[in-house]
Amino acid sequence: MKPSLGHVSLPEHPSGVLSTVILPGGRTIGTACGDSRCRFWDLETGGPAGSIELPGREIDDLAVSPTERLVAIADSGGTIHIRELPAGTERISFPAAVKPGWGCWGLAFTPDGRALAAMGRDSTAALWDPHSGKRLKNIQLDATESRSGLHHLTLSPDGGLLIAQRQSHLEVWNLKEGIVRDLPTTHEYPIFCAAYSPNGQVIATGDEDRLVKLHDATTWRQVRTLVGHPGLVTALAFSPDGRTLASGNHTGEVTIWDMGSGQELFTLHGHSGTLLHMVFSADGTRLITSGAGQGAVLWCPARRWWGHPVLINGGKEKGIRGEVNIWHAPNIGTLSGATRP
Repeated sequence: MKPSLGHVSLPEHPSGVLSTVILPGGRTIGTACGDSRCRFWDLETGGPAGSIELPGREIDDLAVSPTERLVAIADSGGTIHIRELPAGTERISFPAAVKPGWGCWGLAFTPDGRALAAMGRDSTAALWDPHSGKRLKNIQLDATESRSGLHHLTLSPDGGLLIAQRQSHLEVWNLKEGIVRDLPTTHEYPIFCAAYSPNGQVIATGDEDRLVKLHDATTWRQVRTLVGHPGLVTALAFSPDGRTLASGNHTGEVTIWDMGSGQELFTLHGHSGTLLHMVFSADGTRLITSGAGQGAVLWCPARRWWGHPVLINGGKEKGIRGEVNIWHAPNIGTLSGATRP
């Protein structure tokens, strides 16, 4: 039986979505697409829920505080703006990098919301107080090798460690001690993305050779390799219960993996270009994927299929540029957009 599908499509963004976040409370999505505006959407209705504009500036990235109604916005001119939600009032701003005018590779709030980690394109990283704008810690990262593929910072669930990718290595910054460790991996090709499991025990990394590797977060040893990804691995996200891993590639497919067996469950087809970000909602009922050039798609698991969560894109085989689609499937039968291996 074919599923009975309903959907809500959000208005088209003017360009591809570069950053997507879920605000605290899990009812609002925030998107940035390289123009001067951050857009917010109601997760249930798909209706507009406000916006924040930086006139004359292009927005590269955004992050939301997990404890307050604050959003950090990085513009292409190298400035980080702390804005209050929902009004968008600017609380404070400060440079994203040590060198004036250099942009930002990524932003991330610590889990307690007391600090904001920012990595500049000049290979410097800093920890900021988002309330005072005071620089809490500053550290010079190794700039001798290309930082190819780095877009977002990866924080451990306890907020103690920050990870950045450097070719086939990981750079791990101890936020309490300000010490950087260079951790070689078994990757033979550049690492494009990394993600912590919710319990902080596993780090997943994806590379140019279409491999996803799982590492013990205590010993840093590789414990498993997930083989069969259809393209360069450019984005990763764990489900909140840690049982599922989503991986995205440079051609737009999303592969869903069972963490217990290490087996591929199915592949989702909803994008037409490189995926940059993926995030699960806090209750695990939604996965949002976005990337440069083709916007964002929201996938809703409504039922369980052979004992596994099913993520659906409502039958769209190609992503719509700059559009977010919200789909609901009350009766799951044949799944359009999801294929079993």
